[in-house]
Amino acid sequence: QSKESTPISKGEIVFEEVLQLNISIEGDAAAFAHLLPKEDKSEKVLYFNDEFSLYKNVEANNVEENLGMEEEEGGIRIKMEKGENKVFHDIKNKKLIEEREFMTRKFLINSNVDNSNWKLTENKNEILGYICQEAVKIKDSSEIHAWFTSAIPVSTGPFGFCDLPGMILAVDIDNGQHTIVATSISKDE
Repeated sequence: QSKESTPISKGEIVFEEVLQLNISIEGDAAAFAHLLPKEDKSEKVLYFNDEFSLYKNVEANNVEENLGMEEEEGGIRIKMEKGENKVFHDIKNKKLIEEREFMTRKFLINSNVDNSNWKLTENKNEILGYICQEAVKIKDSSEIHAWFTSAIPVSTGPFGFCDLPGMILAVDIDNGQHTIVATSISKDE
């Protein structure tokens, strides 16, 4: 059942972001390659209204995750700390401000919205009950497919992707190497 009849202009969307980890190990350490994770999954949230959006980690993801396999007499523990990366989008002024953590330091990156190169296709998909249309572009030699819905008439989306005629609910970069898909949508009254 489509939700097209109830437009949303303010709320929050939870996304699952998956990054494929293509780690290759050679030499003696190659025997432990099967212990390494194949992908990094995280949960993010996009808070939005018709003027601004903020994309950030869900609060529970700000803790360390321990990955690995314990053995009886010992084990290998792989620690991955998830940094807090945020993207603030000033929709009206077409500005992005990214806060990135790198090696315990925070960096602010200001940029203009890259509103060029989106090509709309005729492909449609349903995500969480919303009919979405596909848009495609090439950026920095990556092929990006975004699915947006005009039923949420806010020109923003996750991870700084924006400037389509509606909310972006899914992104696929380089044929599944990095995916971002909406898992829930909450409307603010």
